[in-house]
Amino acid sequence: MTTHEFGELQNLSSMYDFADGTKAEQYIKTFENGYTTSTIRHIHSYGGNQGLYEVGLLDSNDNFVSVEHITGDDSVVGFLTAEEVKEILNKVSML
Repeated sequence: MTTHEFGELQNLSSMYDFADGTKAEQYIKTFENGYTTSTIRHIHSYGGNQGLYEVGLLDSNDNFVSVEHITGDDSVVGFLTAEEVKEILNKVSML
């Protein structure tokens, strides 16, 4: 697997690729505090068609969870720039 600042690059099915030939992306990052993030950008992700990312937050049991100051009322937050993803990953690291 390839390491990226968002985590380990995962292999996604080509069915999630964009019509222009751009590859779908998913990165998994596990933190020392037990949390994991899944950062994605593909045709079905929130903001993917605008080139933006979606981040999901999982607890140590791999259950999606919400943390108010990170994901709000949901376990995922979308329509994020790369800089906003980095901010979220930093917040998760401090939980």
